[in-house]
Amino acid sequence: MKRILIFLPMLTCMLSVGKSDLRQKDTEEKESKIIVEVELPKDFKRTSILLSSIPADYVRRPTWQEHRPEIKGDFVKWTIFSDSARIVDLRRVLGRGSQIQFYEPGDSIHIDLKNVKPVYSGRNADKFIMLEEMFAKTALLAAPRNPRFSRTDSLQDYLEWSNYLNAKEAIMDEALTAYQDRLTPIAFDHVKAETIVEIEYERLMKFGALAGKLIYEGAEGKLGDIFDSTANNKHAQWLHAYTGKVGNAYYLYDFVRKSVQRQYNFNTTQDILQTTGRKILYADLAKKIYKGRLLEECMMYLLTSQGLKEHTLKENSPEIDTLLTAYYAQPEYPDYKQYVRDYEKRIRRAKVSADTNAPDFSLQLLNGQWVDKQLFKRKVVILNFVMPDSKDCDEMNNALEKVMYNFEKDTNVVLLSIVVDQDKRGEILRTLTYGSYSNKLQTRPLDKASPISKYYCIYSFPQVFLLDGEGKFVYNGNFDTEHKTNKLPDPRKDGGKQLLKEIYGQLAFLNDGPYITHTKDSVITIVVRSQAVIRDSYTKSGTVQLKVQTDVSNEEFPVVLKKLHKEEPSQYARPEKLFVLSDIEGNFDALRKLLQANNVIDDRYNWIFGAGHLVFAGDMFDRGKQVTECLWLIYSLEQKAKDAGGYVHFILGNHEIMNLNGDLRYLQQKYRENVTLMKLPYQNLYDENSELGMWLRTKNIMEKIGDLLFVHGGISREMNALDISISEINSMARPFYSKDSLAIKSSNKAVASIYGKNSSPFWNREYYHPSRKTSEAILDSTLRKFDVSRVITGHTIVAKEISSHYNGRVINIDTKHSNGESEALLIEGNSYYSVDSRGKRELLFNKASVAKK
Repeated sequence: MKRILIFLPMLTCMLSVGKSDLRQKDTEEKESKIIVEVELPKDFKRTSILLSSIPADYVRRPTWQEHRPEIKGDFVKWTIFSDSARIVDLRRVLGRGSQIQFYEPGDSIHIDLKNVKPVYSGRNADKFIMLEEMFAKTALLAAPRNPRFSRTDSLQDYLEWSNYLNAKEAIMDEALTAYQDRLTPIAFDHVKAETIVEIEYERLMKFGALAGKLIYEGAEGKLGDIFDSTANNKHAQWLHAYTGKVGNAYYLYDFVRKSVQRQYNFNTTQDILQTTGRKILYADLAKKIYKGRLLEECMMYLLTSQGLKEHTLKENSPEIDTLLTAYYAQPEYPDYKQYVRDYEKRIRRAKVSADTNAPDFSLQLLNGQWVDKQLFKRKVVILNFVMPDSKDCDEMNNALEKVMYNFEKDTNVVLLSIVVDQDKRGEILRTLTYGSYSNKLQTRPLDKASPISKYYCIYSFPQVFLLDGEGKFVYNGNFDTEHKTNKLPDPRKDGGKQLLKEIYGQLAFLNDGPYITHTKDSVITIVVRSQAVIRDSYTKSGTVQLKVQTDVSNEEFPVVLKKLHKEEPSQYARPEKLFVLSDIEGNFDALRKLLQANNVIDDRYNWIFGAGHLVFAGDMFDRGKQVTECLWLIYSLEQKAKDAGGYVHFILGNHEIMNLNGDLRYLQQKYRENVTLMKLPYQNLYDENSELGMWLRTKNIMEKIGDLLFVHGGISREMNALDISISEINSMARPFYSKDSLAIKSSNKAVASIYGKNSSPFWNREYYHPSRKTSEAILDSTLRKFDVSRVITGHTIVAKEISSHYNGRVINIDTKHSNGESEALLIEGNSYYSVDSRGKRELLFNKASVAKK
């Protein structure tokens, strides 16, 4: 009996301990998960039952995690396992007008949607009930007369808005006081901080609009007192002392920015406020105002959107680099630092993409000489970033050695191997046999933290970049699968063959000409070869034959100068075949490939199109790097075509007219530098005494070939109204090819219309304009006026391919030649084909099928 009595207390104690353990376990389970249950109305669309969440302490743009629900009848339940607070998005269930909500571990919330508004209940539901009450009271406030917080009409408008926002904060204060004992401290602070930041964001936006207005009116002296009394209020000060996270980092940044401007009495014309150095002032003040995650949010926004994106993406900024270095040195909040590092990598990778300016550098070679990017201007440069004792780098060095073998004597091609070696052992790369050639250079070892490593985004080895003669990226050095941005293959995989081909092409871009000027007795030629200008002269009595560079540096085609230039006819009989293209814009590669692939010329630039006609419908000038070579190719084909019974038509576009008038806004930098080398004004290259200038002045702005009308832009209502023929239009236009400013102001209505920016045949875009599209009636009038069945134009890109419009009565032939999306129009008999640079053809339509439609 004693044994039983002794055992019973022990058993009771054991059971008590067991129950305590179970209660503790149950509490821990409750505190490590969030339960959301929604009671749906009968007519609810079940496809919209979606809930997603992110950690409440997320950094910038996290990935939302979707959660699967349990569905029983009208009840939907989500269980989110989490040891920390979450931001929950239920807007696809509660409606777009609802808020993204803050949930804590242990919350078990029931939401009844059967009523007009959600009804909350359950464990820790008080924060949601409180928010619903706040929203309801706020909705009853009298809204400001100006509904837009991003615009301020007057000081009164701003003060009215400020009072309205004060009233919203008073509602918040009242609610938080009433519910304080029913909220956790974390929930209390979160709701207060997020409510204030959104209210103060609107106030600061409204103040910014007021500041812009008063500064424009010269009354910025009032702004300091207004800012102090409204924007720097007690709620803003409470928020600034908060050390948690808020979702609106822009407000934190903008408050600091306007506070710095306040120190200068909002005189934003101060030098320091006009330079990148102002960002250092912002950062210094942010560190005084904010602490904890609030400071991290502000600094992250300042360094990314307002630093790297605004400044570094345009031009490397020492000020932003200084701020980044100081920021990374702080050990706190590594997740924020990692986000900024990743953002910096993306920005710097974008800066090394093709056709962007390569960052400047200054490097010391093994022989002690210093070199910089400027030294290699008008040269093709291979930058080879390598590390010693690396098998991958050795393989790359071998591949580049094979490439450079072709340029041993050519100082226009330079290989600069940049050795990155943390230990700075000073080893010479054993596989680079430099010999005595001056175009293969190697730097002294640099550490990984060197500026060039940062600016060129060097995170792995080897990396190879190709810079063109203007110092722009052609070839981007990343070969890893994550950042595959190269348009050319890794030189190690093809022995450098594609890189070699690209270099030859880039060398061709360094050259220019010939430009030919006529004097009384002589023909003067000027050719640019990289940095050299070569002049020659010929007597006019004999035949002058010249060689013109193609898009490959060691390839040329012959040109025989014409003895006489005659104005082109405006109308022609229709041949059996026509090959039509436009808007080449100096892309010789695209022009050559289209003509060769479609049997217009052979690989020696001879005409093989027989009695067919080649029509170029304008815009050979601007944007591209081989305008001169393209012009000479068309020039040279004219006589070859005539000899075979064919013909070449060159119709002027707006860019021909612009260049003849000295409007050089789209001119490639190459040509600006070349005229400096030649010591000539640009307009002299195409004036009345130049060969190409005389030739261009014989061309028309419109031509009719059979029942087809060819024009660069389009035919406007104004042109239809003129009672003149195609021949008369061309005759009236020709005297003003290099005097368009006079033509536009002409008292002659026809001349003014021919050169008007909207009415001109070489400017008009209304066949394709989204809001001012030419009507069917106007097009019918055009076809009747000129007695044609179709109008064929360039000028406006509307698709990647040749396209027909108005039931085949208008054909657009402008495509993106510079992007490799080259197409032309081939007309054979009654069939119309689009053809590409590989010779592939697709039927657009034939005359019979269109007539049937």
